[in-house]
Amino acid sequence: MDTLSGTVALQGFDAALTGALAEASAQAIETAFEQLRAEEAEQFSTQGATFGQPWPPRKRPASWPLLDRTGRLLGSLTDVRNPEHLGIFGTAVEYAPFHHLGTRKLPRRILLPEILA
Repeated sequence: MDTLSGTVALQGFDAALTGALAEASAQAIETAFEQLRAEEAEQFSTQGATFGQPWPPRKRPASWPLLDRTGRLLGSLTDVRNPEHLGIFGTAVEYAPFHHLGTRKLPRRILLPEILA
């Protein structure tokens, strides 16, 4: 009888430990995403200086900040939680890779920290 009750108690402990680890992991991921969102807002407000070199200036003057004519790009940066991964942070805006990586005619303007890109 002691063996059976010991097994039941251990199974309960295992479930409690698994639940506690899942909760701690979820909180750590949420904290990381909050920090990424704050860093992205700073990256846009500093015109690229947060993650390294400031973004190259435009060739022609404009009345809006670089990469922020409509707010769509910054507003699109989001996170997706996936049980198979910790999570994904990025954007689905079709022109974002051209700005982040640069092209022959468009200078590179880093949007995400290199560890994420």
